[in-house]
Amino acid sequence: MQFKVHGMNVGLTPSLVEHIEGRLSVALDGFSERIRQVIVRLSRDHSHEDSHEMTLKVQVDMGGVGTVYLEQDEHDLYAAVDMAATRLKRSVRRKINRQRDKQRPLGTGSASMSFAW
Repeated sequence: MQFKVHGMNVGLTPSLVEHIEGRLSVALDGFSERIRQVIVRLSRDHSHEDSHEMTLKVQVDMGGVGTVYLEQDEHDLYAAVDMAATRLKRSVRRKINRQRDKQRPLGTGSASMSFAW
């Protein structure tokens, strides 16, 4: 799994990049063989004078399964990373399950039973 971290109007310190990569890799650990690349974009909202809101955008490229996008806004960047990691784990699992369910032929589940009359 390859990580790319970009910052716009945000200083990327080595400890911040390490925290981002660490939290996301732990959250996505069970899916690492399916994930090609994780792109993280950090930005600061300067549209309002008093706003110090940080935006974290995450894009997870999973090859044939598709891509998962996530956006998290928060005043504390470390908190945004932690919340995004939790949400990302659920989103990736849901995307994989939906793809698996699409590939499963209808009528093969335990709910479909045939009766001989």
